[in-house]
Amino acid sequence: MDHFEREAHLQWIIFGAPLVIGFLLTIVVLMCFAPTEAARADRCLDRGGSYDYEQSRCDFETRHLAP
Repeated sequence: MDHFEREAHLQWIIFGAPLVIGFLLTIVVLMCFAPTEAARADRCLDRGGSYDYEQSRCDFETRHLAP
């Protein structure tokens, strides 16, 4: 491996590694803040709806009982 090949590898590490780390960190943060079913049900109830747990959707016409 000559000098220029080593330099090319170092440039990839210097510029590529932060991009890869940033991408992975973004995925982890999005997974942590993804709304859970409890959060979706709470948001539905706050808007005046009834949460259908069987179909995982907010229903404004029919009342559904909690499981």
